[in-house]
Amino acid sequence: MLDLLDRVPTHDIGAVVLVVIVGFATLGVFIAYYWAKVRRAEIDAALKHDMLQRGMGAEDIERVLRASAAPAEPASPCDNSPAGLAGVLADHSYDGDDIAAVLKAMDDRGTPLTPAEFAVVRKMAEQGYDGDDVVAAIRALPKPAPAPAAPPEAKTIDGVIPRGFVGLGAVIVSKKRPGEPAAPTPG
Repeated sequence: MLDLLDRVPTHDIGAVVLVVIVGFATLGVFIAYYWAKVRRAEIDAALKHDMLQRGMGAEDIERVLRASAAPAEPASPCDNSPAGLAGVLADHSYDGDDIAAVLKAMDDRGTPLTPAEFAVVRKMAEQGYDGDDVVAAIRALPKPAPAPAAPPEAKTIDGVIPRGFVGLGAVIVSKKRPGEPAAPTPG
């Protein structure tokens, strides 16, 4: 072995050491991956054995295995859409009628929940409040103030503002209408 290292020039020993370290690191990653895979298989086998010992039916075992195999979805902090709200309520075992009533109250409100309001509804669901209580809370929330309306645009008839329309203190003169003399409109 030393004879082999004697043949390698001294300036290349660093590269050889680097290749050996990278090789061991790669080998370590593969060993860790397959070790974890074997451990998961052992745990699944122990879970199946335990469920069979408890006398669980095939449907129950299948449901548990599907639930444990599915990756957990990351919970968004505030999906205040109707689907997000329904998901929160379903996660906390609310029945369909309660979920429908809550969604109806949210629809009647006319605007989506703010992140703070959604956090309140989520906390109520986590603490087991009744669906009617959640509906009452949503109905009690203040409705956001409507956005200020844009000023109305002046409507014209053949390019002339109709008589009687005065905007911002301006004096508007209209064309002569049939049967009326043309006169300035004071503003």
